[in-house]
Amino acid sequence: MSAECGLVVFKVLPETSALAVVGGLAVVQMAVHLHYFLHLNLSPSERNNLLSLALTAIIILMMAGGTVWILFDLHYRMMV
Repeated sequence: MSAECGLVVFKVLPETSALAVVGGLAVVQMAVHLHYFLHLNLSPSERNNLLSLALTAIIILMMAGGTVWILFDLHYRMMV
């Protein structure tokens, strides 16, 4: 069992603190994966790869945000 699971299962911290810790560890894990497994860094030769990653992230955020927006609007219209 990992440390994140232990924080949540055994309720070591309050819910908001546990959410912040798990979210912070998720960001650190993403950074480690990008650097060590995808070999992305901030050097000028890697600029195209970073731009591709940024564009992909923007598109995914727009799709997810649009979906949530549509679902909330649909929920509002169904409740009226």
